[in-house]
Amino acid sequence: MTETVKLQLSKTVAQQAKEIAALTHRQLEDVLLEWINIEKLSIPINLATMADARNPN
Repeated sequence: MTETVKLQLSKTVAQQAKEIAALTHRQLEDVLLEWINIEKLSIPINLATMADARNPN
């Protein structure tokens, strides 16, 4: 299942992503998804802690 989102990128980020897409013969969206997935893996998230923080009672 996928969800479509609209992103507003800085000119610098957009240009870098477009250049990488062109150099690697990929779609811009694929480059951005790869970046998001790489960053996602670098952020340690404890879902239990997040749930506790949202529901303190």
